[in-house]
Amino acid sequence: MSKRIFDGEFTYGEHHFYPNRLEGVGAETVLHYHDFPHVALFWPGDGAEYEVFAIQSDGAEVSVPLDAWGFRYIEANVRHRIRLTKGERGAFVCMFSMYGPDGKRRRDAKTYTGGANGRI
Repeated sequence: MSKRIFDGEFTYGEHHFYPNRLEGVGAETVLHYHDFPHVALFWPGDGAEYEVFAIQSDGAEVSVPLDAWGFRYIEANVRHRIRLTKGERGAFVCMFSMYGPDGKRRRDAKTYTGGANGRI
């Protein structure tokens, strides 16, 4: 059985974090999108390897394999999902800036008012 475990959220300095764990090959997040860009950072765990699947703004489907210690920038409004493809355990964190494109601190790290080209 595979599962995704959401480990809460926290803010540290200029960034907001959403840590997640994946247990069992095939464990994945749901296909989703955000109204803001973010970076996903991947950690090793039992030989973990990952896949970031995305449907870009032009409808093209993209699958990007990642080793542990990898990272991926994901533009705003790109539908995406993260899957554990190898290993029994993996972990990743989604990181959002506390500052908007105008350089001003945001009240909510997930508030984004800029445009996006819709790509990962």
